[in-house]
Amino acid sequence: MANSLRAFLPTGWPPTVALAYAIGYLYATVPPQVLDPLLQSHVRYHAREYINNWYTGPLAAFVLIVTWLLAYRRANPLVLALPLATATLATNVLVFPEELPHQHVVFVTAVWSGFSATWVWIRYSYESALTTLDNATGSTLEYVKEQVTFFRTLAFGLVAAFLALLVAALVAMHQMSGSVVTDPSDAFLLLGLNSLTMAVFGLLGFFGPVQEAMRSWRLLAPRLIQYPHV
Repeated sequence: MANSLRAFLPTGWPPTVALAYAIGYLYATVPPQVLDPLLQSHVRYHAREYINNWYTGPLAAFVLIVTWLLAYRRANPLVLALPLATATLATNVLVFPEELPHQHVVFVTAVWSGFSATWVWIRYSYESALTTLDNATGSTLEYVKEQVTFFRTLAFGLVAAFLALLVAALVAMHQMSGSVVTDPSDAFLLLGLNSLTMAVFGLLGFFGPVQEAMRSWRLLAPRLIQYPHV
């Protein structure tokens, strides 16, 4: 009972992943509410005011609470992304009806969901490996040994992949900014948001899936040393 309660409270895994998804929702929906009214030279929508932006607060709470409950029940990584997808879709319809779908909302939601689902999958995978070690036999030890090698390789591979994707995305978004607005001052604002978005994605990638893969390797490798025949 004590372990279950400790896992549910803010020191455990469920609130951590729930907070990550809630932050993702806020970053997908709040910056457009700030930036869009300032873009006077948008080629299609011009400056927009969002009178229904009060929906953002309740929907952020929805993402936090529902994701928390799903993580507590160890839901599938793809299922954990559903509250974020549902909330951003509702926000796009209720808050940003002029631009449906809103590019920033869709882009951030897709990337955030992918990074976070990878993070959760790594977490579940090494927790399963740790459980397997508690009742280890020869064949299961070999399996866990392969997982340790996989997680170590995955950590370095994710770093390289994230860097390549973020640089490519940043270049593409900067090039696209010139076709979205015509005024240089508006283009400057869009470039600033694009750069900030890539920085936020980089932080999510490092402190999420990359750190989780490195953590799994650090936890599993010492346990394997206890078995001299491995």
